[in-house]
Amino acid sequence: MARILVTSAHSRIGYQIVRNLGAHGHQLVCAGRHVPSMCSGLQNVITDRPYGDPFENPSKFIDSICDLVREFRIDVILPAHEEIFVLAKYADELGNCKLASPSYDALLQIHDKYNVSCMAQALKVPSPVTIRLSNPESLLEAASRLSFPFIVKPRWGSGAAGVKQIKDEQSLNELKDNFETLLTDTSYIAQQKVSGVGAGVGVLLDHGRAIAVGGHERLREIPITGGTSTARKTLQDEKLKAAAITLAQGSKLHTGVCMVEFKTNHETGEFWVIEVNPRYWGGMATALEAGINFPSLHMNALMNGDSQSMHSPEAVKLVESRWFLGEVRYIFEALSHQKWKDVLSMVRVQPGHHMKYEDIGPGRWHVFRKQLAAYIHSYQCNGNFGFQNASKTAFFNQAYQSA
Repeated sequence: MARILVTSAHSRIGYQIVRNLGAHGHQLVCAGRHVPSMCSGLQNVITDRPYGDPFENPSKFIDSICDLVREFRIDVILPAHEEIFVLAKYADELGNCKLASPSYDALLQIHDKYNVSCMAQALKVPSPVTIRLSNPESLLEAASRLSFPFIVKPRWGSGAAGVKQIKDEQSLNELKDNFETLLTDTSYIAQQKVSGVGAGVGVLLDHGRAIAVGGHERLREIPITGGTSTARKTLQDEKLKAAAITLAQGSKLHTGVCMVEFKTNHETGEFWVIEVNPRYWGGMATALEAGINFPSLHMNALMNGDSQSMHSPEAVKLVESRWFLGEVRYIFEALSHQKWKDVLSMVRVQPGHHMKYEDIGPGRWHVFRKQLAAYIHSYQCNGNFGFQNASKTAFFNQAYQSA
């Protein structure tokens, strides 16, 4: 078994990774933005260490990671979230341990939502019409091609940060008149708004071969207009899985994980790829509970090269997984929008599915408490709950300008 350094241990993603790897016997060093983290005290966790903002001071972040590599004789560094970009950029400075990441160029290629749209078109995977925005005139050109409502959002980023819905001529003119003020932090795209249910498919590649595929369909998300899922169920749509594999294999990723986000219309059977995140994802608990052990498969392939023997091609059970803290926030959002039926739907479990909360349960109060502490810490430091700040935007802007 390997000794693995997992980053973003303060997050739900890091928590799920550490739980899975610890249960499979790996020795784990956890590091994150807030300690004690959700991973503190989990099975086979050696220690729990803090690091600073990876994007504000990449050199200091890399130095802290290298110190942990030397101190604990780490075999593999497994990035859980977007610090993967910093680690991949400075991979040559990490010593002899393995970095569980695609190349830096591959990460940048697929993190750009405009590039993903172009890739999808080339690979004949349906995607919304997407137009680059560079000035007020390009916004008007986009409006002439896209019917209201349409979406304006950053080319690179995560969650619903910076996403604007252009509903009519009034909101279009407001954005046009304030273009330089509202759209200066990063590069933006305009995108056709497609109606449907959100779905995500995770793909694990090993030298270009898809060795694990598992997805989920979103039941609830925050904000309710579109963002992070708070409840989801096992995806059973083979078309989406095939499309996700096509995109992953058609990119430069070659090895590692990615999450392909879709919108799917059950009435028409249509679907569209929205974006691809070349890292682990927040809804991974659904796949893990269903028996698709992405982190363990990933480490086995990286260390031993015998991933096929561990491959679980299909979910072994149907799961509905919920994020308790997100569900609490969802209740307030739904009530503020007078969506009473949506709140009532929370008392029902999907037929035939096993329901489990990913962050709370018997004996896991300490996990929930540490999660809550991390969110409060983020809000105090950044003014938001997701450790998002200007340094991250600046890092990606510089990365794409230099690419």
